[in-house]
Amino acid sequence: MISIGIGVYYGENIFTAGFWALHVGQMLSTLVVVVASTYVWYGLRSERLADRVRRCRHGHRK
Repeated sequence: MISIGIGVYYGENIFTAGFWALHVGQMLSTLVVVVASTYVWYGLRSERLADRVRRCRHGHRK
């Protein structure tokens, strides 16, 4: 009976962990997309960032 109880307990925990992992994964992916799009938008807007990127690229070429 103890082994069955442990099996059920772990089974429920794995299911719950998977359920939460799915939700956290969705949230994280959404957050990453939002942050990346915001970063790109600000990058296009900001000339300083563009200059920095150009300088970095020139530095890497040399």
